[in-house]
Amino acid sequence: MAIEAKYYSTSIQMTEELPDGHLDPGFQRILNQSTDLILKRALPLSMVDNEIPAHQVSSSLTAQISDVFSLALVGIRADSAEGMRVRSGVRPILESFLQGTLLRSVQHDSYLNLLYTSIFLARDPSLFQELTISTGFGGSNDRDTNIRALSYVIPSVKILENLKKLKERGIIEFDLPRFRIFFAPYSAIAVNTSEMSSEDVLQNMARTRRYILEYIAYFHKDIFPNIFIEVENPWDQHDPVTRVVLDYFSQLLVDSQDETIKKLISILQQRGANHGNELGAELAHVYAAIHPLLFKDSVNHPRVNVFDYSEKNLFALSIGGRPERLFNSVRAYIRKKTDPRLLSALLGNNGIFFDLSPVSDVGPYTGTVFPVRPDYLSSPIVSTLAITTIGSTPVYYRTKYDLGIRSRNDLPLSYLASMKEIISKQLSGAQRALELNRLAEIERDIRTVIDDVGSEDVLMNFLDNLDS
Repeated sequence: MAIEAKYYSTSIQMTEELPDGHLDPGFQRILNQSTDLILKRALPLSMVDNEIPAHQVSSSLTAQISDVFSLALVGIRADSAEGMRVRSGVRPILESFLQGTLLRSVQHDSYLNLLYTSIFLARDPSLFQELTISTGFGGSNDRDTNIRALSYVIPSVKILENLKKLKERGIIEFDLPRFRIFFAPYSAIAVNTSEMSSEDVLQNMARTRRYILEYIAYFHKDIFPNIFIEVENPWDQHDPVTRVVLDYFSQLLVDSQDETIKKLISILQQRGANHGNELGAELAHVYAAIHPLLFKDSVNHPRVNVFDYSEKNLFALSIGGRPERLFNSVRAYIRKKTDPRLLSALLGNNGIFFDLSPVSDVGPYTGTVFPVRPDYLSSPIVSTLAITTIGSTPVYYRTKYDLGIRSRNDLPLSYLASMKEIISKQLSGAQRALELNRLAEIERDIRTVIDDVGSEDVLMNFLDNLDS
């Protein structure tokens, strides 16, 4: 029977024929365990910004989890070597992604994608080399680096450490995936030209980059070799292919009659106006459209030069804070609406010829390889878009409740306590509640960093050494 997409719209091919629709009984236990694990943590996101409680989608989500298992395990017997790896590996791999990693909610289809990824990693552990975990930093012209910036990489660090512990248990043999930290200073500069000096933005990026690398090398040295840094290329260096693809993605958003996307673009235009005046508002859709290229989503397009290195991975997990929810919705929309034939025609009109006939998503697994993709196609096949509890207030610039590394004049928690006292005395009603909530979000980030390094004193000593 054919699988019909129900509540979730996934990047997984959901139209394969299943053998009688039955799952090998030997896999039933791991199916039940995976379903329980996901439902306990499931807070799916609506297309805008609301979280949907698990009980509202549990029946639909449960059915689709079963469908994913059936599709991913076509032709595999539970008592085969491959089946045994699935039975022993899927649950701990999925737990490595979800337990203690500060993930709070996942974009529409991403629980299914994360499960699908876990099943295939268990089936063939060599595919861990085809998994990239990504977190991105926007541009800021802040003259100092926010102490909270560290918190943004902790979820991905925790996933890698969970996987390292799993590897040490000897359940399955695999190499740890890469953690890709990318910086997008030029996107910020392009849409905020009137407000941001490129020199200030690039200096802030360099300081933040050093801060994060020093932190991981000192406190998480075992996973440091798996860290990969990428810096976005300037927009005026985009090659013709990149310009065509970005223009096409932008036009998808401009032309959209989807009420949710129209609302999202309106919100982004207002944000752009706040940060970059008229130019920021005018380029809001372009800024949104570049996000699938920054995160290297599973969108069928030729290789672009947004970054110098356009590696090709089958699986991608991106992790961002609450502000990324809007961009994740845009990314999901672009992934869904991209028409490879139309994009191919647009490229041809510009003298660029590629065969962009639809490339299958992860389909029936053939043992060692996935369906072959031409080398110029660089997008992952399965993208998981996750939101973390960290960074509800962006971490790459300071608010009045944040301390900078170089300009700090107090301990972070003491400073937050003093600010809380000021808010309580000087504000009232809704304004006080709003500011206290914002302060609580910032304190949560700081406490996450402190918990990770051991104590506030350890954090301060690290910052002192970083300054020296």
